[in-house]
Formats: sequence, structure tokens, C-alpha cells
Amino acid sequence: MWARQWSRAAFVIAVLFATLGAWGLAEAWSLAVLSGIAGVYFHIVGQRHAKLPDPALMLERAQELVAEGRVAEARGLLAETVRLSPWFAEAKEYLEKLS
Repeated sequence: MWARQWSRAAFVIAVLFATLGAWGLAEAWSLAVLSGIAGVYFHIVGQRHAKLPDPALMLERAQELVAEGRVAEARGLLAETVRLSPWFAEAKEYLEKLS
């Protein structure tokens, strides 16, 4: 998340410096290029980080599994949800309810 924010900020700064370069400030073009390179770098870093699954969707899927009678799979999914998002109290409560 932070990499995407830095990427956007670097691209905005690159546009700002490019605008200043168009007005005749020669040094601004080099700063625009450097900011653009930084923006590309942060964009790539942001893309490489794995996205965590949404805990609410995982809880919903576990509830669907229980409705289908696949309680063991639901427990495993809820355990994974609690492991990834220990702050998500609803998943903990539902897991305790199934036990």
C-alpha cells in the first residue's frame, strides 16, 4: 500500500518538474526524469508484494462451507483467517462456535 502511494506521489512530482522544465528551467527536466524513475520503481515494488485475502470474504466462504455441510473445511479456512487477521473478532467467534 505504501509503495503505491509513493509511486503516485513521485509521478505527480515528475509532472510538476516537467511543467517547470517546459517553462525554461533546464534542471527541472533532470528532476522530472529522476522522479519518474522513482515512480516506476515504487510501482514495481507495489506490484510485487502479495495481496492478502479479504478476511470478511474468507468468513463468508466459511459460512457457505458450513451451510454445505463441509464443517472441517470451514474450520481450516477460519483458522487461516484468524492467523492472517488476528484482529478480526468475527472469525474467532465463528471458529469457537464451530468447535
